[in-house]
Amino acid sequence: MKQIQRLLSLGILFIMAGCHSEKNHGLKFNDPSPKGYSQSVESNLGNSKMVFISGQVAVDKNGEIVGENNLEKQTEQVFQNIQALVEKSGGSMNEVVKIEAYFTDLSEINQFRNAIARFFDPKTPPSCTVVQVERLVNEKFLIEINAVAIIPN
Repeated sequence: MKQIQRLLSLGILFIMAGCHSEKNHGLKFNDPSPKGYSQSVESNLGNSKMVFISGQVAVDKNGEIVGENNLEKQTEQVFQNIQALVEKSGGSMNEVVKIEAYFTDLSEINQFRNAIARFFDPKTPPSCTVVQVERLVNEKFLIEINAVAIIPN
């Protein structure tokens, strides 16, 4: 656990130090958006890479909202999106070490827990922060989750 915390700290410091060039700093920017952010960023740490995944919402490959008014279905779609990005970087959900979930209604947290149990081993779940917010970028979104994975090279 201390090694993971140290890697997270190093990765965050690395990113915060203004290292924005893949060529010079081993960063890979995946699926850059015309809105000014990447879906994920990989930072090569030598024996492993740290993958920072932007906040994911309940949209499918066609950009359609999934699970309107259903937190569990939206959470499943969000985790499917995270899984696709982790797999694109050569990993699996077992390498996800941190998630941050933003809810519009924490009273439905059990639906989140039901979905998370289908994507992560209950013996080794990632660390998790949960925050209630007034609203997300689209008022139909009930949850947004970002993640960090550490994947062996």
